[in-house]
Amino acid sequence: MSQHVDIRPMASHEFAATVEEGQTVTHHRVVLPPDLAEEVRLRADQLAIPDYRIVSESLDFLLADHPNTALPHDIDLARLSSQNERYLAELHDRLVAMA
Repeated sequence: MSQHVDIRPMASHEFAATVEEGQTVTHHRVVLPPDLAEEVRLRADQLAIPDYRIVSESLDFLLADHPNTALPHDIDLARLSSQNERYLAELHDRLVAMA
């Protein structure tokens, strides 16, 4: 099914994400801690990757395995990193591929 993700900054290191999947729309608050953002950039050979791209690719990572309705409202990318051993490696590959 086709998905559309819209990401907007809310505050420093905090984003609002709207995910449309068919007729179903969900809303999420995504937190990208500064230290995780820096780690991601270092793993991606220090590319100048904007925070919203890290958030976007992180949501795409989650949506590859789960429908939007299965995602929690609050998504902490540091928690995702500690709970999913594939996350940082796959995020790295996605970000380097888009560069």
